[in-house]
Amino acid sequence: MTESRSTKSYLKIPLVLRTILLGVIAAVRCQLSVDGYFEDEHIEYFETSVRRPTEYRLPGNILPLHYNISLIPDLDSENFTFNGEITIRFKGVKDTTTIVLHMNDTVVDEDSMVIRDLKSNLTISMIFTEYNEDNHFYTIHPGGFIYADKEYELSFKYEGNLRDDMQGFFRSSYVTNDGETSDSLANEYLLPKNVLPTHYDLKLIPYLDNDNFTFDGEVRIQVIVEFETNVITIHQNDTIIEETSVTDLSSGQIVPVTNETYEPLYHFHNIYLQNNLTVGQEYEIYIKYKGYLRDDMQGLFKSYYKTSDGQTRTCAFFQMARVSTYRPKGRVHACPGFEWLGSTPEPILMLNAQFLSNRWMAATHFQPCRARRAFPCFDEPALKATFSINIARTEDRHALSNMPVTSVSEPDPNYGNLTWDHFQTTPMPLSTYLLAFIVSDFKNLTVDDYLSVWQREEALPQANYSASIGLKVLRALEDYTELHFFLPKMDEVAVPDYQSGATEQWGLVTYRERLILFVEGVSTSAHRQNIATVIAHEFAHMWFGNLVSPKWWDVLWLNEGFASYFEYFALVEIEPDWRLEEQFVVRVAQPALSVDSVNTSHPMTVDVSSPEEISAIFDTISYSKAAAVIRMMKHILKPEVFRKGLNRYLVNVGNSSADAEDLFDALNEQYLEALSLHDIDVKTVMNTWTLQMGYPVLTVTRDYSLMRVTVSQFVNPSWTGFYRVNYDATNWALIAAHLNSDSFEQIPPVNRAQLLDDVFNLARAGYVDYTLVLQMVKYLERETDYVPWYAAFSGLNYVDKRMRGAPSYDYYAWKRFILKLLNKAYTTLGSEGKDTDGHVTKLFRNQILTWVCNLGDYACVSSAKQRFAAHMSDPYNNPIDPDLKTVVYCTALRHGGVEEWKFLWERFLTYSNVSTEQTLLLGVLGCTSDEDTAHNYMHLSLSNESGIRQQDLSLVFPSVYNAHDKGVDFAISYLQLYYTNISDYHNSINSVVSLVSSLSSVLTSEAQATNLMQFVEDIKDDLGDLAYSSALNSLQVAERNLQWLETHSATIAEFAKEQNHRLPMAVVPESYTLKVIPYFEVDSEFTFDGEVVIRVNVKEPTDRIVLHVNQLDIIESYLTITSVSEGTQLTVINTTLDTPRQFFDIQLEEELVEGGVYDVRVSYIGYLNDDMAGFYRSYYKVGEETRWIATTLFHPTNARKALPCFDEPGLKAKFRISIARLPEYHSISNAKRIETTTPNTTEDGRIWDEFEETPAMSTYLVSFIVSDFGSSSNLAGNVTVWERKSVVAQAAYSIDYQLDKMDQAAIPDFSFGAMENWGLVTYRENLLLFDETVSTTANRQSIATIIAHEFSHQWFGDLVTPDWWTYPWLNEGFATYFEYFIAAKVEPNWRLDQQFLVEVVQNAFATDALDSSRPMNYNITYASEIIGVFDTITYDKAGSVIRMLEHVLTSETFRKGLSRYLKAQSYQSTEPDILYSHLQAQHSETVGSDESVDVKQIMDSWGNQKGYPVISVTRDYHAGTSNVTQKRFLLMPTSDTSDDGYNWWVPLSYTSRSEADFTMTSPAVWITPSDSQLQLTGIGGSGDWVIFNIQETGYYRVNYDAQNWQLITNQLNSDQFDVIHVLNRAQLLDDSLNLARAGILDYVSALDVTRYLYRETDYIPWYSAFNAFNFLNIRLRGASPAGYQLFKDYILGQLEDLYNSLEFQVRATDDHVTKLLRTSVLSWACTFDHEGCVSNATQHFAQMMADPENYIIPADLTSVTYCTSLSHGGETEWEYLWQKYLTSTVSTEQVLLLSALGCTTQETLINRYLTLSITEDSGIRKQDAASVFSAVYSNVGGIDLAFNFLTENYESISQFYGGMNSIGNIITGIATRLSTQEQADRLGQFIESHQDNLGSALLASQRALETVQENLNWLDTNGEKILSWLNDTVNPTTTVAPSGNGASRHVQITLLLLLPSIVVWWRLA
Repeated sequence: MTESRSTKSYLKIPLVLRTILLGVIAAVRCQLSVDGYFEDEHIEYFETSVRRPTEYRLPGNILPLHYNISLIPDLDSENFTFNGEITIRFKGVKDTTTIVLHMNDTVVDEDSMVIRDLKSNLTISMIFTEYNEDNHFYTIHPGGFIYADKEYELSFKYEGNLRDDMQGFFRSSYVTNDGETSDSLANEYLLPKNVLPTHYDLKLIPYLDNDNFTFDGEVRIQVIVEFETNVITIHQNDTIIEETSVTDLSSGQIVPVTNETYEPLYHFHNIYLQNNLTVGQEYEIYIKYKGYLRDDMQGLFKSYYKTSDGQTRTCAFFQMARVSTYRPKGRVHACPGFEWLGSTPEPILMLNAQFLSNRWMAATHFQPCRARRAFPCFDEPALKATFSINIARTEDRHALSNMPVTSVSEPDPNYGNLTWDHFQTTPMPLSTYLLAFIVSDFKNLTVDDYLSVWQREEALPQANYSASIGLKVLRALEDYTELHFFLPKMDEVAVPDYQSGATEQWGLVTYRERLILFVEGVSTSAHRQNIATVIAHEFAHMWFGNLVSPKWWDVLWLNEGFASYFEYFALVEIEPDWRLEEQFVVRVAQPALSVDSVNTSHPMTVDVSSPEEISAIFDTISYSKAAAVIRMMKHILKPEVFRKGLNRYLVNVGNSSADAEDLFDALNEQYLEALSLHDIDVKTVMNTWTLQMGYPVLTVTRDYSLMRVTVSQFVNPSWTGFYRVNYDATNWALIAAHLNSDSFEQIPPVNRAQLLDDVFNLARAGYVDYTLVLQMVKYLERETDYVPWYAAFSGLNYVDKRMRGAPSYDYYAWKRFILKLLNKAYTTLGSEGKDTDGHVTKLFRNQILTWVCNLGDYACVSSAKQRFAAHMSDPYNNPIDPDLKTVVYCTALRHGGVEEWKFLWERFLTYSNVSTEQTLLLGVLGCTSDEDTAHNYMHLSLSNESGIRQQDLSLVFPSVYNAHDKGVDFAISYLQLYYTNISDYHNSINSVVSLVSSLSSVLTSEAQATNLMQFVEDIKDDLGDLAYSSALNSLQVAERNLQWLETHSATIAEFAKEQNHRLPMAVVPESYTLKVIPYFEVDSEFTFDGEVVIRVNVKEPTDRIVLHVNQLDIIESYLTITSVSEGTQLTVINTTLDTPRQFFDIQLEEELVEGGVYDVRVSYIGYLNDDMAGFYRSYYKVGEETRWIATTLFHPTNARKALPCFDEPGLKAKFRISIARLPEYHSISNAKRIETTTPNTTEDGRIWDEFEETPAMSTYLVSFIVSDFGSSSNLAGNVTVWERKSVVAQAAYSIDYQLDKMDQAAIPDFSFGAMENWGLVTYRENLLLFDETVSTTANRQSIATIIAHEFSHQWFGDLVTPDWWTYPWLNEGFATYFEYFIAAKVEPNWRLDQQFLVEVVQNAFATDALDSSRPMNYNITYASEIIGVFDTITYDKAGSVIRMLEHVLTSETFRKGLSRYLKAQSYQSTEPDILYSHLQAQHSETVGSDESVDVKQIMDSWGNQKGYPVISVTRDYHAGTSNVTQKRFLLMPTSDTSDDGYNWWVPLSYTSRSEADFTMTSPAVWITPSDSQLQLTGIGGSGDWVIFNIQETGYYRVNYDAQNWQLITNQLNSDQFDVIHVLNRAQLLDDSLNLARAGILDYVSALDVTRYLYRETDYIPWYSAFNAFNFLNIRLRGASPAGYQLFKDYILGQLEDLYNSLEFQVRATDDHVTKLLRTSVLSWACTFDHEGCVSNATQHFAQMMADPENYIIPADLTSVTYCTSLSHGGETEWEYLWQKYLTSTVSTEQVLLLSALGCTTQETLINRYLTLSITEDSGIRKQDAASVFSAVYSNVGGIDLAFNFLTENYESISQFYGGMNSIGNIITGIATRLSTQEQADRLGQFIESHQDNLGSALLASQRALETVQENLNWLDTNGEKILSWLNDTVNPTTTVAPSGNGASRHVQITLLLLLPSIVVWWRLA
């Protein structure tokens, strides 16, 4: 049977019995809670229904653990007493001097009482006891304390009475075969087994016309006598027996009946006979009787369907009408079920309705104990018999039964001309509950002359689906069981009124209509699946339940468990795309876990007696848990053994009855036979699952010390076990991390569902924290699979209902969090069905859209409303997809009014023919947000004439209170107003209590709980004591839910807020009017006053405005929201400052109108801090005087520190800015100043500067400065540089770059290199100011390129801005590209286009080759992550990919495409696809159709995945072909990293020795992601080298076969080496050495490439070489001193000719690039102690010290001179440079000096220097402090000293920098330079010793330690080969040790490492 499966299994058990059972279960729970799994929050109806108020609750000071009970009942005397002895083992919960037990109607023998301490075995005396009759408390006062957490034992004897009140331990009796009564403790509801039935001959005449609704019956029951008796007891209920006789069939003699009695409690009809019946003899019992065709859908009952009289009348619903019968009122009728009150009613709804007549039928529903209502019988499942059925009917009807009709009689005048249908006798014995018959005028649809579906004639077409699938299911079950379904036919009947979902009568299955009738285009996919699974369920019963029936209902699960199992698994091959095996887990097994986790559960095998108890176990345990355990059993035994074992079971006990042991024995026999294993005994295993309730939680605690953990471990793969799994915190964290990674799909969907379900429920039970739950569900942002989402919604639903009671802003944040989780699934599925949608996709879309619309997503709601409106206007031409109906209907009602509800109610009445549609509509009609309409709808459920069938009435109230939070209030108010109507309709006040109980579970707020509690108190007298108590108990559920809310909501809300740092898009800014008054003069408090008026446009209706605010004090009394169109102010009801997210939430009393314009005025106070963020203060010195300025740096998220705003890049607006200043200062901003006022005396004489309104721009680009700076301008006066007055001359170089209006300001304190504020670019001083005497060539280039970079931003970033920080490369990639290629046009001799390759592309390669890299398009979750994406990927990789794209498209197409893009997107935001579309359009316009270039497809492959490929070229020199493949390049691949799935669109260009054409950079051919390899022909002869990636325009590396590498090396080592383009020479050096580092190319081949360098004189290849050598230099320090010396000697040898050529002097003839080359060569030469270099440097320094005023070292020689001299000098030299730093006014010089000061080798000086770097007012600006550390640890002699300083001062360092992140950065920097195991060990010891204090630096530190070990491993792997090559190259006769820890302590000064630190800051712009 298919039942509604409820957790409230014992709802129908009498209260007293529930009380007894609860006591027993409580004891069992105490025992199981040690190992079992319980969730106290789940204990809902059962426990609360019997809980008393507090004074009836035990004090809870002890916890019972085990009961041992002995009972001796006295049944033989007339005493009817019992003696008992009990031992209770318990544990103290808290220290106490009392033990309180429940006791009632028993007497304790206090002399026998013993209390014993189980640990000491000492006895505690009992002083006295007392008893309270009111609450049945028996209190024991021991002579000592009962201590918490100690175990004790209490034992005593007692006696009681066996009363006959059927309460507690009571006596009962039954009639024995001698006619005597016998008292028994057995199941008193079981029939005596004196006689057993063998055959029934049944005649029935149901009367369905003329409102008769009765039936006459005759039954002849053949029985066989088992025990001698003169009493026959049969079941009978609700019938009137008119005549009874008993006949001896052997003799034909009547056995006289002396008496008949009836026992109504047991439904026993006792027939007393004059003589005893003979054992073994057959008799026939004849009974003639009458019965009633009731409408309660039990036994033999009446049902009806409607037929129309064809007339349509207008009717009305009236507000607050009371329920009554239909009564017409003149021309306008009250709609069925209503009448109005008073004389002048006002209807609220007018509608047209057809008035229908009823067509009656008779049907049966006998399961489990209702056959007795149709005919007297032996109504137990084991008492099987055969049946012959005969039914009389009118001619316009027909009858159906289990068997086919054998004959039809002519109308019988003796029976009112009724016709008799005579059915075949059943060929097998049946249990009575499996008998069925139907009398109706239904029509049938028959398949294969075997299976027929019967239904109302007008519903005939609706049977097509069920008819088509039914036979398939039947055959599938036959195949599985290997047993043919041997009945001659199978009928299925759709009964309009049916209590259960369906019932499995053999050969005649009856269904509720919606579970068998399906209408294409109307019914949903969920309906289709329900129909299929219910048919499979019922057909499975033909074997499990019918062929083999349970001996008693205690093993009901043998029926329903198997049917529930096969309802999914029988369909797997029939509907393979439905994923039913996975659906089983989330729809069946997981709900069973939830139900079975409460202490009101019950075992699968459970003792039951009465019909009420039996009905109660048709529940989740008997269905779903049993099915899940059966599935587990299948996996234990293996599927085929399981299948054959079931066949054995069915054969063994077929056509009989069975218990669980029969099943277990058959399975065990099959297991032993198939596998010959004795490792398990099925019965032993399965008894643990079937004989006790609950299930275990397995706790997995791992020992991580035994292995390196790389992935999490799972228990219960494929979710086959019926248990939950909890892990240690580390493993949970690993699982969460894996789920939140791109590899989450490695965990199968069903296990993702398992993890979600487990973690949600473990949190509810208190095993884990909700933070873990949220970390797990966070991954759902990536999830697009139905199965995990189904499990997730189950958990989220509980949390969502609870969170509705949280503060408004917290629930708002929670909803936004869930919407964020839903977004990918929502966008993937879309809001419309597609023809290609599979079944599961349809289910999934409905699920996702339901949540998205319910949570108020604007797009979802708008779409639903539009669809509904179109449907209302023209239903025929605008149908709604059936799978979207629930979403569209409910959303339309929630956001609509009375008309929408009226439309759907009319549809409900119209669709009376379609049950699936009616049921769907009943589920959504409660979605209305109108209280009166909701009340009227609830009224309908209290009427028999409303059109709602009785079986569906229960849908109405839940549809209201589950629809939304308002619905709860509507239901409570309705209950308050109409509770008497509810009670009257249901004839019981308990119906009111039931509604109170239901509402208790959905209450979300304290106010609702108080309201409902007050209602219960108000009607206390009406309820009566018992119902009142029950109502109070049910409210405990609400209390627990509110406690949950108090405990968990803050944690959940904070997490939810943290996950979504994006502003809602309901309100967007149009313009800002900003006024600011900064106070930074001497003795001021460094604050500022501000007022901003933000004009906003409303895109979606909302009652909230959310702004960004950070470190601003809002003056709320001045906060106003004004409607621009109406001029009215809106009421602000609440504001919330969400500090972690920097949100300021303004909640309004009413919603803002979509399309409306409003002004938001905010006044506030801000702070001019010195943190270089927002509106902050900076300073400079003039002598001893400190001069202050106020300046801004808003990028990326700091505008909010200056003004409340919408601080996201895509939310552009215009700005009108006014700034007040003192007269001696001036102000500048993005726009021109248009007005300056006279001094205002009320504002300390300040002057207001007002600036023009800007174009629409992002907040991060706004800037303003108040200072006393000087300025210099170009000749046109449109470019001005502002700086300290003393350095105005240094601005001359930077003003040559021109725009219409551009201010540039050099800021003393600036955390970035520069900032591209529109029209006002701000810089760190050293990147704008240039002094010819001390600034270097590198400084000059940096200034030029940084200006080009920032000015490029005026278009790329300012004019067109990324929509969000996911795409910052659209700014920075283009700016990086243009900083070289635009500056190259201004300075063509600098070769900046070629420098781009080695400075940008190859730098990007280094970072992007790590597994820790990221894609260019990178989703930002947290605001704190934004700054982190301004990295090498965003700048250099993006610039490199843009360069590649230019060469793919050609320069001109690229330029025009960018122009097109900029024009189209001006003053707007953008995203990559917009850029791609414009470039594609330009490409198509230029070259026409070119399918090889799909810009989006190409760029997505580079933008959406991290890393890049190495292209491997393998040549066949004989065939002249080249095979080309791609693979992700990783510098340090590990077992954890994977290159699977990484493929790109790669443009290949190439040339060969014979061609040597290095100009054709556009792609010759593409290798695509789908190409496993590409074969090229005609590339070079057999003696030619080939080189791919001409000028390295492609973003990839290239590897070749060994022969080609040798050919290239030969060319390089020839005099014609420069035949190879200079950029490709740089490429070959960089590629080969990095391929070797990654283990792809051998180091011998790579180092052979470098041999040619002694010939090389070009800066570009040497730059690449120095980068690669730098890695070798650091690593080889860990080798032996001799080995490291070989490396130095090799480098010096390669440099010697170049050094001599360049010399240690600057020549007037040097070009720009020569100067850069000299700096690099001298740095390396002096670092490696080149004698001439060191001598020249120290001489220069000595002369400068001797004559500082006159001796000037050329600027380009200063860095090498200073550093070399300090490394070879002492304190004097260091002090000299320190003083020079303190007195320098040139920022470029200061930066150079800071780097050089780290070159000292003196420990005391290094410690002093590092101490100065973290000391306030030391002279080192905070922005430069980090460069001090890098300067020290970049010096080989400073590595250990820097590390020592860090370990001793890490807390001070952290405090100075403002957090532990700085420690992580320093450790990371130091770690890259560690080269010995000793250093690695010290780092490891530091991390281990301080891991509790490192905080956010811990992970970075641990990763750094791994890096060190990887580097040491590199040396172990490669050191010997490299040193051997060096030895052979440098000194072939010498052998050196490859490695060792005695590395040279000789100080080496790697100046090359210092150069990047000089320019690193400007690269961050």
